[in-house]
Amino acid sequence: MSVNYINTYMDIALSEAFKAVGKTSPNPPVGAVIVKDEKVLGIGHTSSYGGKHAEINAIDDAISKFGKDCLKDAELFVTLEPCCHSGKTPPCAKSIIDCGIKKVYFAVCDINPKVCGQGESTLKEAGLEVLLCSDQTNRTLNLLMPFFKRIKFNKPFIIAKTAMTLDGFTADKFGSSKWITCPESRYLVHKIRSKVDAIIIGKNTLLKDNPSLNIRLNDFKDVNLQNNCSELLGHENYLIEMCIKSAPNLNEKRNPLRVLVGLPETVDLNMNFFKDDNYIIYESESKVLKIDDKIKKNLIVVPKSSNMIDFVLLDLSNRGVMLAMCEGGSKLQGSLLDAGAIDQFIYFTAPKILGGGLPAICSNNSHGMGNALNLNNVSHCRVGNDLFVTGYKICSQE
Repeated sequence: MSVNYINTYMDIALSEAFKAVGKTSPNPPVGAVIVKDEKVLGIGHTSSYGGKHAEINAIDDAISKFGKDCLKDAELFVTLEPCCHSGKTPPCAKSIIDCGIKKVYFAVCDINPKVCGQGESTLKEAGLEVLLCSDQTNRTLNLLMPFFKRIKFNKPFIIAKTAMTLDGFTADKFGSSKWITCPESRYLVHKIRSKVDAIIIGKNTLLKDNPSLNIRLNDFKDVNLQNNCSELLGHENYLIEMCIKSAPNLNEKRNPLRVLVGLPETVDLNMNFFKDDNYIIYESESKVLKIDDKIKKNLIVVPKSSNMIDFVLLDLSNRGVMLAMCEGGSKLQGSLLDAGAIDQFIYFTAPKILGGGLPAICSNNSHGMGNALNLNNVSHCRVGNDLFVTGYKICSQE
């Protein structure tokens, strides 16, 4: 089978996987498409946790359109190796075998110990032809890195997002940051927010910005992101590329979990952060005094003996969070950096000069130029009048 043929349908499967990002945790976002005689029979992506996997949704889609017999000798293109174990749902490999599919293409081997090559071998033992599409592996890994990190380390994948001036400040000396970046940049931030499980801030950001930390795509109906962005250069970053190019889901109802690290001395419950119960606050046991009953149920007390960052990351992972974005402040980002917890850095740099103000990140460790963190898989583009740059702590293949 030609590379172009394979890539055509893997592209469809990958676009389905993108739709699922942010909605499947702690399951991976996977896309699948079923083809027969070069005709697409069914497509699907992972449902929310506890629901059907991508392969089953694609099978059901095909059967609903063309009947059960259509699947005999069909081909399945799926972004991740099919599972072979029972969990919240039955094993996908068995359903694939039972419905008569003859060939399976997949982009990435699953590192989950419950799968890890066993899905592929199960299909092969049943007589199916199975092919790993290595040309699509890196693009697909871009969507699966949060799932893999949680599997390997039981910690969420952390994006540190920063909007700053050209001379490196995130706010003026009075703490005002509205608005450093252009509408196109802020729109892209909301599209990225729609793909994360949680947004993390510190108490200073809460007090200075009164952020809502929700998804407000409807606020940018008049902003044309595609026409006001240059081509994404450097490393091919499928998640960012699709956030720029894809049509927004203006009916999006889901909002990420709001996470506050550190509790101010006084809490104003009229602040945007407390508008509903979709939030968690972490504070050290030694600093928790009198807490309002309205937020007590959302407060996680960190034992004195525990490291705050380690505790927060482990607790979020145990709650099913795979992908989280830190949106401030500089001290919290510095603590995450010192802990080696940031996996991806995103910078929106506006062509503005403040001449002084608040820095982008405050680390307790002076690394020195020789020990500076060199980012990998760097991508960049123009977004409106701003410069967008993103890079990773490690290569996507690791």
